[in-house]
Amino acid sequence: MLLGVIIPLLVGMMIYYLFFPEVIFVKTIDRLLGISFHVPLKTQIIYLKVVRWYFLDILWAVAFTALVLALFGINKTTVSCIVSFELIMETIQIAPSVKGTFDVCDIFFELIASVLVIYLYKRRMRNEKD
Repeated sequence: MLLGVIIPLLVGMMIYYLFFPEVIFVKTIDRLLGISFHVPLKTQIIYLKVVRWYFLDILWAVAFTALVLALFGINKTTVSCIVSFELIMETIQIAPSVKGTFDVCDIFFELIASVLVIYLYKRRMRNEKD
């Protein structure tokens, strides 16, 4: 299950670093390393917009959900905490002082990703019992 945390985070970090140099996290790495290696993208291409706007949120939701399940197991409380945290993190982006853009589609994709991870976790637990 911890690979479900590490792999999505590493993939997301690589995508951010290579293709989105304007992100604070990427600027910090560039400054720390003293070098930068970025691939210019034309974000007018719809496929790239989907990757930029939703795929990275999906990766984050997968990692977050996998981490919570690995630490606390699955029950109504952990599932409620996962969903609540995702809703809160997206909703606070409405505030002008918070960097980010509120998007209902982000919530939708994050929740779908979390539901999928929960389903796979439950299935794995059932298979381990058999």
